[in-house]
Amino acid sequence: MTLHNRRLHKMNPLKFKSYQNGLTLIEVIISLAIALLVLSLVINSLLSLNRAFVMTEQQVRIQESLRFSQHQLQFALNQSQFWFHLQSSIAYAGSVTLNQEQSPSCHKDQSLWAYQVWQPIVAQNNKRTNYDCISASSYRNSDILTIRYLQPATSIDTAVNPYIRLHQTQAKVFRGEDERYEINQFPGIDAKTYAVISQTFYIASTGRTCNGAAIPALYRKYLVNGLPKTEEIVSGIEHLELLFDIDQNLDGIIDNQLPADHISNWNFIKSVSIHLIARSECELAGPATTRKFNVADTQFEFSDSFLRESLVFTVAL
Repeated sequence: MTLHNRRLHKMNPLKFKSYQNGLTLIEVIISLAIALLVLSLVINSLLSLNRAFVMTEQQVRIQESLRFSQHQLQFALNQSQFWFHLQSSIAYAGSVTLNQEQSPSCHKDQSLWAYQVWQPIVAQNNKRTNYDCISASSYRNSDILTIRYLQPATSIDTAVNPYIRLHQTQAKVFRGEDERYEINQFPGIDAKTYAVISQTFYIASTGRTCNGAAIPALYRKYLVNGLPKTEEIVSGIEHLELLFDIDQNLDGIIDNQLPADHISNWNFIKSVSIHLIARSECELAGPATTRKFNVADTQFEFSDSFLRESLVFTVAL
């Protein structure tokens, strides 16, 4: 080493040392900034993927809820067609006396609802008048649809449930325990015996919540030992609205489409248009959005973060 180099080495020891020890402070800061930027991009990507996954999962659930609700309602209406078309010509008798002038009703501790057999299809428009079997505190102001149909009975299973013995246009209505009474027989005729199946569909709160928001569901009343009992069918169904195609002249031509409170004679209906709105049980992350749904004769507007879909289908009678 020359004398000149030795002097430089002695004069700049820190400079030479910095090259030997690695990165400078500025280089470390720049490296960390780049790493944080990359990490932020990765996290944002993961969050976006998670939001997309959650939304897709909720959409699938909503669609499944709508399809299942459609199946339940469609099945009951299809089953009612036979009994519905007999009403214009049927003559009632038997040990149960029917008051066919009576308004549709459903009371919690009474069997009257079970024995309104002359009403295969009847509905109410966003009210529960005479339907106190539906709790006022949970009812969500949906339409109420009652459907009745006949199911072949090989034996009498329940003493207090309604049964019908049918021959052509003659129907004898009786309680199960009165099946052997002479008034309920067709002597010398092999008449068929049916159980009367009654169901009432409506929307109510489940009593469950998600982040403080009540979770709605499609419910039905069904018959157990002569009385209406409650069953939750599927959660997330928020609205049930109905319109009915009417043939007032019975000429086979639809004259009008009306909500339930405008129908004077239920024998005139030709088909039922059912409108459903379903939503996610919980609000999704993100800002609230405003959406409007024109459903049957009602418009609904929502400003929240729930995911919603609607379904409309028609069942001919």
